Amino acid sequence: MTIWSRPPRGRRGTSGSAGATGPAGPAGPAHVTTAGDLEYHDGTSATRLPAGANTHVLTVDTGLAGKLKWAAAGGSSSISSPPIVVPAAVDLSGDGAAYERYGLDLRLRVRTLFEDAIADAKAAPPGGRTLVNGANVASSDCNTTTANAHRIVHANAATQWWAGTYTAPVYYDVVDSTETDLWLVGRFVTAADQSYELIGLHVSDDADNAKFLRLMIGDATAAPKVWCQANSGLLSVNAALTAAQVNTTGVWLMIQLRGTVLWCWYNVTDSATPPTSGWTRIAALDWLGTGSGLTSKHRVGYQAVNIGNPGGGFAGDVLYYDHAAWWGDRARGPQAKLGGGAGYKTGSPAVKILTDWDLGSAAPGVSQPLLRKVLASIENRESWDSASWTYGAIQAAGVGASPAGFAAAAAVVVEGAGRYFSLHAKCASDGKQAGSLALGGGVPIPLVAT
Repeated sequence: MTIWSRPPRGRRGTSGSAGATGPAGPAGPAHVTTAGDLEYHDGTSATRLPAGANTHVLTVDTGLAGKLKWAAAGGSSSISSPPIVVPAAVDLSGDGAAYERYGLDLRLRVRTLFEDAIADAKAAPPGGRTLVNGANVASSDCNTTTANAHRIVHANAATQWWAGTYTAPVYYDVVDSTETDLWLVGRFVTAADQSYELIGLHVSDDADNAKFLRLMIGDATAAPKVWCQANSGLLSVNAALTAAQVNTTGVWLMIQLRGTVLWCWYNVTDSATPPTSGWTRIAALDWLGTGSGLTSKHRVGYQAVNIGNPGGGFAGDVLYYDHAAWWGDRARGPQAKLGGGAGYKTGSPAVKILTDWDLGSAAPGVSQPLLRKVLASIENRESWDSASWTYGAIQAAGVGASPAGFAAAAAVVVEGAGRYFSLHAKCASDGKQAGSLALGGGVPIPLVAT
């Protein structure tokens, strides 16, 4: 029998010499050398992404070949939570005097005096009002002949607002018929003691001149009187005044429409603002209840009339004028369709809402996208507000900086950098447009997380 066995293994030989080095491969991409640049793979090769703009974040965009880009921060991912509510420190000095605080709101101030100097108030009626029968005005000015007053010089012609003749000059605003509560107050004086020449408050239907109410002072029936008339005979009453009251100190007149009833008052107190006492009621009329009152929009304002033209034209001054109309929320006070002597301030006056608010030594940035949303949410919250707002915002290293530019809420830019933040606003009105900001307990300022 043959037995096979594994033969013994020989000793391992020495390693052979290394082969020659292969050719060099292609050079890799150059390293980025500019601060903020990124190097990434775009699906084909490594490539450079230049640094983005200030506050931009790296964003995935699957529609791009490289999938990455720099873009403005969106949502709330980059801001502190919650925003810091900063108490508004509104500065009502300087241009800010065109505004007022009303409850928790900031709004354009109703200017009851005729503060704007208007050389020709016939061509440019104050407060954006409409002038009807202007041909019967010889001249008119504001804050020119008489300080802070509207001077009306009647033409040398007989005019009337009675029994089919509606030729007297009237300066008026229009309010909607849904506003069933009206309030008008004014102070008037005539510059000469002439017969049958009157000046005072006017309310009428916008579509029917025959439906009217006027409460006026002057020398009606050749004696100084306050005279109240409605609808060409529906109402005609008067009360005696003195020549000094009519021609020198002036007389306060007030019309109130409450529901369907008109109330007419006068007051001879010599005061710069409406008296709080001393009013005498001259008439009360269930105007709407009788079916003879307003049926469409209302004209509210003031009228000058030269009845019979016995002595030619005459001059009268409107020393104070204010009106308001309510939609029914009487508890809140005069809210809708406010109107004053000079109307709202035009020319976009600037007001400081926050001045040099200290963000602290870390000086976090203010989130521009969320600040835009905050501002859009607080402007013109009342349904009757229609004026346009713009804003200027700035961060600075020191106090006293003012923004260089203003833009609408959706486009406002936070200028500069630093620990002190200021926010300014401007409201652009045509003189009749109201505007307000709901500041509440303060302004929410969203900060970029540090």
